[in-house]
Amino acid sequence: MTIRMGISVSRRDRLLQQVESFFREHLQRTRGASRHTVFSYRDSLQLFFCYLADANGRDVSKLRLDDISESNVLAFLDHLESARGNSVATRNSRLTAIRSFCRYLIRKDRMSIKTSLSACETMPSSSFSTTPACVSAKHCRYPLAPWNSALLDKSE
Repeated sequence: MTIRMGISVSRRDRLLQQVESFFREHLQRTRGASRHTVFSYRDSLQLFFCYLADANGRDVSKLRLDDISESNVLAFLDHLESARGNSVATRNSRLTAIRSFCRYLIRKDRMSIKTSLSACETMPSSSFSTTPACVSAKHCRYPLAPWNSALLDKSE
């Protein structure tokens, strides 16, 4: 357990730490991503994490790095088109954000190579049929809030 800014951070919060690092260090500082890119990636990862939490029946704060797997990503991509009615272009945009995050984790050596490579390298970009529907926000009230507000403040 580590202490950061007076807040106790346990091992299960490691995913949240990596997400924050991805946005602050990688996207903003290293890549110099535009504000719109940062917002798009934020929205994509937020949707993905909400989907994972909902699918696993637990809160977003309880997600772990090993929840990011090829099967979970593929199920999320199916969900985007079938349940949310997203176009192939939107779905691929979400996939780009997830792949970028996974590649960042590989570089930072935060995920096992097996999990990372299967999740990042085998994600297809083929299209699926679409059926509009609503997504459950059961576990997503203010997801990722610790870094979300700081990110918005810095990017504007």
